Amino acid sequence: MQAGAASTVAHLAHLWEKLRRPGAGLARARVDLRRLGGYTLSMDPWRLAHLGFLCAWGGVLAVEFVLEGLAGDDASQAQVTRMHFWIDVLVEIPIVFAVLVTGAMLLAQAWPPTQLHVIKIASGLLAIGLNLYCAVIVIIRYRARADVAAVRRYRRYVRFSALGVPFGALAAYIGFAHFL
Repeated sequence: MQAGAASTVAHLAHLWEKLRRPGAGLARARVDLRRLGGYTLSMDPWRLAHLGFLCAWGGVLAVEFVLEGLAGDDASQAQVTRMHFWIDVLVEIPIVFAVLVTGAMLLAQAWPPTQLHVIKIASGLLAIGLNLYCAVIVIIRYRARADVAAVRRYRRYVRFSALGVPFGALAAYIGFAHFL
């Protein structure tokens, strides 16, 4: 084993031992990303979880964007309607809930928020709101999947939810630039 890999393994073992001690909860632990090959100094577990859920959510949105773009004819639109529904119900909505919970925990730690923090939160909540609007439309579209005209009509509303992307990008920029 190389020296770098050995020190990483030793660091992970040290973190594990810190977390196993009585009274050592996640709120007190810190993950040192310098020793794990990252570029930030350190990150508490709530921030790390929030970042992980945001990345997962972004990946899900990218998959859904590609899926919606592939739907050309009625048969492929029917398949996309089913797949988008199940992705939303089983993956995306739980991830969005996790983003909200971890964001609330981070807000509680940083209370009272600065003006920049309020802008970031408002922008993120707008993105989440438009995404949840899309999830509702996807569920309605799935229920009406036997009616081809209705599926086409709801597809326009699903595309409308892309207006949340600039708000999410603004929140991400502020978060990366000022709060990481």
